[in-house]
Amino acid sequence: MYIIINKNQIINRESLIESLTNLGYTRESLVTATGEFAVRGFLIDIFPVHSEHPIRVEFFGNEVDSLRTFDETSQLSIGEINNIT
Repeated sequence: MYIIINKNQIINRESLIESLTNLGYTRESLVTATGEFAVRGFLIDIFPVHSEHPIRVEFFGNEVDSLRTFDETSQLSIGEINNIT
């Protein structure tokens, strides 16, 4: 099983959180290592096991408003992306 997230996609946030948990991701307050995710308001940070940097998924309601990679140490954005698997 895997999850595909695209910019402007409509996603139920609670279903995404449940799917991440079912895939073995650990919920943390801040994402610092692969296999972790964090929920902060309209943001869900995910550190995919196959990625060099974590992904920040920003929601506007149930729509994915933006996807960005970010530095796990500084928590600052690196750049925008259009999708992640």
